[in-house]
Amino acid sequence: MANAITNVQTRFVPVEMPALLLKSPMGPQQEPSTVSIFLKRRAKLYCSKTVIVCVCALLFFGSLIALFTNYLLLVNGIKINRQQDYFQRLNASQNDNYFFTHLTDIHLDLFYESQCLQGQTTTSSPLNWLYSRYGCDSSSSLVDSALNSISQHITTYQQRSLFILVSGDLVANHCDIRSQPLPSSCSTLNDIYHTVSIASKKLANAFHNQSIIIAIGKHDVPITYLQRGNENIWYQRLLNLWQPMLTCGGCSKFHQSSIDPSFRKDFLSAGYYYLDFKSISLKVITLNTIYWDQSVYNIIPLSSRARFNSIGDQQMEWLTAQLRQARRQKYRVLIHGHLPPGINIRTGSNISTPNAWITKRYHSYIQMVSSDYRDIILGQFYGSLHRDDFRLTSDIEE
Repeated sequence: MANAITNVQTRFVPVEMPALLLKSPMGPQQEPSTVSIFLKRRAKLYCSKTVIVCVCALLFFGSLIALFTNYLLLVNGIKINRQQDYFQRLNASQNDNYFFTHLTDIHLDLFYESQCLQGQTTTSSPLNWLYSRYGCDSSSSLVDSALNSISQHITTYQQRSLFILVSGDLVANHCDIRSQPLPSSCSTLNDIYHTVSIASKKLANAFHNQSIIIAIGKHDVPITYLQRGNENIWYQRLLNLWQPMLTCGGCSKFHQSSIDPSFRKDFLSAGYYYLDFKSISLKVITLNTIYWDQSVYNIIPLSSRARFNSIGDQQMEWLTAQLRQARRQKYRVLIHGHLPPGINIRTGSNISTPNAWITKRYHSYIQMVSSDYRDIILGQFYGSLHRDDFRLTSDIEE
């Protein structure tokens, strides 16, 4: 019987493991089987590989996070230092500081004597009214005297004077072709153009060795051209007058500006343009704020408003493109125009006074100058308000 039991136990031993004998699981000195040893080794190997993979993954993603963090720090550092670098480059070529002259709202009145002096009864000498009188625009004598004084000052610091900015409105306020034509009034197209021409020549004579950068003011374009949508005819006449003053062929190389091939097309389409001063890496952008002026929009016929708005959109897109290009070129920018953004303080002192610009133009512009491109914009210069006025801008969201 004992032999039979032994035979039964032995015949169930697997063929592939002949040395393995079945033993009671409760045996006091049980040895681990080959299978269990094999499985334990496989488990240890799997765990080791898993740990290695996890460690490698942590190192990889940690490196990515570190690289991304360094990139953000680098970008922010560049943004912080960019504006300082631009200002430092302004004096890179010479040790001297530079300046420019800003004039605006000359309002030359070629009919000053007949409009303002005729009928004046006063015991004072008529010479007391030679230059000006309260309530009148500028006489030729006043303009000549002012330009001569400015020219003498600039001559003293000739090499440090960069250019002349003129923010529009060369023409007297009362010049209006909607007025009844009179021999002693500025009320025809020829009267207005003649005034622009004389004022431009006075500027050219006073500052013949400087680039004179002129923005178009509301009084410099007869309103009927805007109402009929054919103001490009007038822009052609202005370009013939102003282009020699803009490029300043007689200036030194340092003071000369350069124009882009698109200059003529931009000016004739809507009266805006830009000039580059390559010697100091400076771009001067001149806007035609007529197309963003709420008061002008209000007197445009309904049939012409779609075109008026289209030109306003076109100018905003053009301005964005010029600022983007200036950043690529590493140029600084001055923005120049006639009517400034913000409240029109000439219409009242209350803070609820409507904006001078059409609202959506104002929002788009402020976003650009106070946020998107503030690192490259050195300053903005406007006129129209007839007073010294400094304005602060902030992000629209603030």
